[in-house]
Amino acid sequence: MKLKVLSFNIHHGKGLDKRVNLERIANIIKSSEADIIGLNEVDVSFGKRSQFLNQAAILAEQLEMKFVFGPVITRKKSDEMAGEYGNVILSRFNMINHNNHLLFSYPYLAEPRGLLEVNFEISGKVISAFVTHLSINPFLQRKQIMDIESILQRKSNVILMGDFNMSPVSRNHSYISRFLRDSSERECGNTYPANKPRKKLDYIFIHDDITAVESKVLTNDPVASDHLPLLTEISIDE
Repeated sequence: MKLKVLSFNIHHGKGLDKRVNLERIANIIKSSEADIIGLNEVDVSFGKRSQFLNQAAILAEQLEMKFVFGPVITRKKSDEMAGEYGNVILSRFNMINHNNHLLFSYPYLAEPRGLLEVNFEISGKVISAFVTHLSINPFLQRKQIMDIESILQRKSNVILMGDFNMSPVSRNHSYISRFLRDSSERECGNTYPANKPRKKLDYIFIHDDITAVESKVLTNDPVASDHLPLLTEISIDE
């Protein structure tokens, strides 16, 4: 069984031209033909910067996919209304269940971080997809990765994607490589900044029971976000 997995930090739809345009994001995802998509920096009624729109629901509708939103920041605007910001998983496959795990952070000192988990049943197999957006601080990253390692224990057919804010030669990348494999480890795969990518910040990690067939960075619309999306085709034994 082959699947396409996409990881994309959409910067709340704000492109390098300073315009918020979800249609560009949706077109990139659609053209990738990805089956499971993990998104970072998604606004849900969050603020003026995204016109208080539910970006997760809008993208799901445009792509005709199911979605789960995992908030990491909640901004209360009134007694009846709250805006949220976080991660999203989209797919055309049926979702069995989901969970939004909060990761290690220092309250009031650092941006909260989360790990969104969605479990799928595909061709009789349970596939566990996770998306996260880690801290830029290496110490906090390590603590968050240790949380992730604990959550992933006893899971099989795991896909972990997102913006990890780390270099492929960093100690934290090496730490993750103890329990997961970088699907694009043989390629450079720079994803940031989108117009002149010099850094690999976005990753798709997989369990040893999954084979990476091909991995590439999509450059068809480098203005849509400050990151470029990473697409990996994987193979899972049926």
